[in-house]
Amino acid sequence: MRIGILGSGLMGGKLGTLFARAGHDVVFSYARQRRMFFPDRSPLHTYLPANLQHCGVLLWDLTVMGRGGPEFGRLTGTAYALAYLWLSTKRELLRKDARWRVPFARVPREA
Repeated sequence: MRIGILGSGLMGGKLGTLFARAGHDVVFSYARQRRMFFPDRSPLHTYLPANLQHCGVLLWDLTVMGRGGPEFGRLTGTAYALAYLWLSTKRELLRKDARWRVPFARVPREA
């Protein structure tokens, strides 16, 4: 059964976990949260995957704003953000339950 849950707060997160453990296909909707934070319209970056959003924040803070302090220069901050993007994308692609694998999943033949 496919189950849709609005948000992933305390109750929604727990219910989603329980339904997923029971073998159901669980989908979370964040449209309501987007409407609450952005009443006019949602910016496009809210639809990006989390690892791209985090890389953008790292690039902005460490490279553009220079908030790395003396420990991180702007060039080191850029390298750090790009390394994070590379490793997080690699981690997402290698997960066994990655969404991109679903269309390519092999269906066993009936004998």
